[in-house]
Amino acid sequence: TGFMYNECFSVPMRIFKSGWEQVIMYNPDGTVANIDYVQSGVYPFGVDWVWLSESSNALQFYNSVKMKMSVIYGVTQMMLGIFMHAFNAVYFKKKYDFFFEFIPQALFLGCLFGYMVFLIFYKWGIDWNAGNPNQSPGDAPQILTTMINIFLKPFTKADDPEAPVEMFKGQYAVQRVLAIIAIAMVPIMLFFKPCCMRCDHKRGYVAVGHHGHGEDGHFDFT
Repeated sequence: TGFMYNECFSVPMRIFKSGWEQVIMYNPDGTVANIDYVQSGVYPFGVDWVWLSESSNALQFYNSVKMKMSVIYGVTQMMLGIFMHAFNAVYFKKKYDFFFEFIPQALFLGCLFGYMVFLIFYKWGIDWNAGNPNQSPGDAPQILTTMINIFLKPFTKADDPEAPVEMFKGQYAVQRVLAIIAIAMVPIMLFFKPCCMRCDHKRGYVAVGHHGHGEDGHFDFT
């Protein structure tokens, strides 16, 4: 774990050959005119050490990588916790927990933060210089701004002159659908289970399930 943290988030060691080769251009008088780097391969593990030692934007690059990796790990861990809750609901036959907690929580997390993780990987896979000499990586849409605009500017269209560049065709339509699903899950998470338990209580139902939460102990998922 320490080795992984050091190579990905801290100060990488020069264990492997860098995936970038130094190209030195000289003036006619023999003095150095320019030093550039050309990618020759992919670094096998962690972050290429040349970014930290030679890049002019090393801090910006590392902060971006660490932020995105933290989001990916955090969302993955939260989704794992939600699925563990689902396994408990199935094992203890707690149908309210499964239908009114696990399903809406998984949809809410997936439609918002799962979508953000998808955008991170999708953005990483796009060459923002390819096919457009006037476009640079700095012109790529910011993921944080994209997530904020899902709710602040839900009716943005691709042909809007002020709209950021679409990462994929139909992006804004997909985001509207995801936002609607996420918002619809909120009242389900907050009200459905308490209302069902209250109805059971009014009917004089005596729970026989685990811990007596007012759920049907004989519910069978099979």
